[in-house]
Amino acid sequence: MKRLFAVLLIGISVLAFNSCILDPKEAPPDDNKPTEAYKNLAEARDNVLFNLEKSYNERNIDQYDQLLDAGFVFHFSNADIKNGDVSVAQWGRAEDLQTAGNMFDPNFSRPGQDPVSSIYLTLTYAEGEDLWNKITPEDQVNYPDEFWYEKTVRYRLTVEAGDFTYVGDNLQASFVVRWSSDQDGNEFWRIIAWRDDTGN
Repeated sequence: MKRLFAVLLIGISVLAFNSCILDPKEAPPDDNKPTEAYKNLAEARDNVLFNLEKSYNERNIDQYDQLLDAGFVFHFSNADIKNGDVSVAQWGRAEDLQTAGNMFDPNFSRPGQDPVSSIYLTLTYAEGEDLWNKITPEDQVNYPDEFWYEKTVRYRLTVEAGDFTYVGDNLQASFVVRWSSDQDGNEFWRIIAWRDDTGN
């Protein structure tokens, strides 16, 4: 979910758009529709995906911050790297939060660039805790004796900025979660790795 748009916005987006198309007929979400509350990340791994979608749609950087593990890494798609849309293969938590914060902020802009006026993300995946694949992390130095869980999702992302609408449709991403704790010692599921456009 990252990159053509990042090139256009000079690194202020968090999702990539190398598969994006211009679609001026895209309907915005219904603002009058009642919304569900954020779900408890300690109760189910699927709640991470629910909260991810919700935090994007509400442009809520605080809720998004809670989702990312201290060791979080975002992996750009092979297509983004091959096409030269990005200069790095991956980045960490600090970079991701900075770009998300810029994209979520309706007042953030740079000369010649309109601020993002709307974001709409839909994640599609098979629900169920038993549908996460159990994996052993490669890094056994920092994460000894841990098991992580991975699930692949399909997503559609629409972002509007100025006169343009960018759409990434029917793309695939992989999310890996681990049982983690925040600086206050609270434990819950968080994203340790996000691999974009894995179906490319």
